[in-house]
Amino acid sequence: MADETTFQAITEHLRCLSDPATAEQSQRFFKTGEGQYGYGDWFLGIRVPILWQAVKKYRHTPLNVAERLLKSEFHEIRLFALLLLVENFAHGDKDAQTQIHRTYLAHTRYVNNWDLTTNRS
Repeated sequence: MADETTFQAITEHLRCLSDPATAEQSQRFFKTGEGQYGYGDWFLGIRVPILWQAVKKYRHTPLNVAERLLKSEFHEIRLFALLLLVENFAHGDKDAQTQIHRTYLAHTRYVNNWDLTTNRS
């Protein structure tokens, strides 16, 4: 139950940070129109520095919650999950790093845009 509460809290927090104007701009920038490479991706309009602030707040999120976030339909929630993995990998012991590595590899289908792979992942 605690994991569900954490998942809901993070999702709600990120939705509150959304900016419709930035989301619209991102939809164009990442070519999300029909037939374009980012087709089907949805954006909340949260800039990366703001996401990093949220990662610092939720750094101790369990790995299974990060996995659920990584499956989100929203680009920035997936990016948040990846940044969370990066942060926890940097501060984790060898076992934690191995688990994070396996989790990342098992979920690469959700890493579907160039910016999701270039943020220290």
